[in-house]
Amino acid sequence: MEVHTLDKKLNNKQKRGFVTLVSVIIISVVGLLVVYSSLSINIENIVAISSIEKGKQSKALAESCAEIALNELKISDTYIGNETRNLSFGDCVIGTISGSGNTNRSFQVSSDKEGYYFRIDITIQTINPDMVIQSWNEV
Repeated sequence: MEVHTLDKKLNNKQKRGFVTLVSVIIISVVGLLVVYSSLSINIENIVAISSIEKGKQSKALAESCAEIALNELKISDTYIGNETRNLSFGDCVIGTISGSGNTNRSFQVSSDKEGYYFRIDITIQTINPDMVIQSWNEV
């Protein structure tokens, strides 16, 4: 009878060891999945933040070109635009300025920063003595 009891004790110890081993494996797999998910989310956030920054840079480029064009018109109402400006953080395009003289002028400016396009359509009511911008539409 003692042999049978000894076998039973060994069998119970083996079962407990197996259950412990399986539990450790399951907990490890769950932990790895949590770490993997966390890394995936962080990488997606980094990509999204990068996209937002490029969009902001493209908008800043277009706004810079708009300000340049408005200043050029203020200096000379014969300024016609139709040029690309190379700024320190990228290029932007000033479209041809329609109209002539001191009133009713319109134009577009645009920029493309690494695939992020931004355009502004501007209509000016009067240039001098005080510039009056009739519309400023960001596209």
